[in-house]
Amino acid sequence: MESLGLGPICQYARGIKISKIVLFAISFQQGLLGLASLAISFLYKDDLKLDPSSTSLIASILILPGILKPLWGYITDNYPIRGQKRKPYLIIVTFLLFWSYFLLGTLKPTVFSTVVILLAIQIWNNFLSVIGYAILAEQSRGAARSIASLENLTDDAREQRMNKRSSSSVSTHSVGRYLGALLVGYAGGYLVQHWPKRAIFKTTACTSLLLFMVSLFYTEPKDEDFRSNLGTFEHLEEGGQEIEMNKKSLETVVKSSQSVQPKRNAIIEVVELLKTPELKSITIILFFSFMLPDVSTFAFYYETNVIHFTPTFLAIIQIISIITALVGIVIYNKYIRQYSIKKLMLITFIATQAFGIFYLIFFYRVNIKLGI
Repeated sequence: MESLGLGPICQYARGIKISKIVLFAISFQQGLLGLASLAISFLYKDDLKLDPSSTSLIASILILPGILKPLWGYITDNYPIRGQKRKPYLIIVTFLLFWSYFLLGTLKPTVFSTVVILLAIQIWNNFLSVIGYAILAEQSRGAARSIASLENLTDDAREQRMNKRSSSSVSTHSVGRYLGALLVGYAGGYLVQHWPKRAIFKTTACTSLLLFMVSLFYTEPKDEDFRSNLGTFEHLEEGGQEIEMNKKSLETVVKSSQSVQPKRNAIIEVVELLKTPELKSITIILFFSFMLPDVSTFAFYYETNVIHFTPTFLAIIQIISIITALVGIVIYNKYIRQYSIKKLMLITFIATQAFGIFYLIFFYRVNIKLGI
């Protein structure tokens, strides 16, 4: 292929393969961070002696870096380092994530120091998540380029193939996270019972080094390589036989490539995007759904102080939830991927409310009256 003058395309394809590995590594590492989640909950309760309301207040503060995800995306898109948007930030963020967890396992825990370190961890973790989604978007654009160049497909076939590629990439990203969480799910509960919390935090820090090493091998796909050789691909020869390349298809591929927007227009474009009817309605629904009270903190105190669940049993419950999430991904890809967003949200809302009844049965101990 490279002898035909297709070296840039081959190089671009190799970059996409490395991107998939890095994307999986990012999501897998975020799942591994679950190793410390149970230890952090017991740190609040046992070491810092915080009540459920204080813990909920801290949890609300730690949500702020997630709300600022558009800011992290704006930084990576508009302030490249040495011409690269992803790799430098990926290396820096994983390195800072390592040191944050290491400090959490080194310093004497106080409420102030713990909140500051956990806030930093949330910033780096959300920044890392944004980089992962940016790489995911670049993979989707790469799939759009290859599909757009296929002349023997109808418009509907192209759209179906693009949707299939996109959902496959998103599922791979989610599966990596859940596999990482599944790997450390039981270990997290076991270690809380048998290890000091500081040792758990330092072990979690080491998982960031794995992603740090993988990120060193990451090479960002460069659209300029494809674009600069557009004229070369019009007529190629292989074994004396001329291969006609459709220039219109190539131009379509190039136009679908990533474009760098001026910094001053980025925020305006986000606002205009949120004004579109499709995103506006979904944004409003998500806004009100996130306003609902979160009972997870109170549930943790109830499960440990009243029912006396052990950390190992809590880890088993977490593993079951991860397995059901993986089953949900399989069901989505196999049966309901073609459904509209509106129908999917309706199904999800009904299912969530129906299964939410079990929380009431559990908290009011109705299960004991039923002999369960």
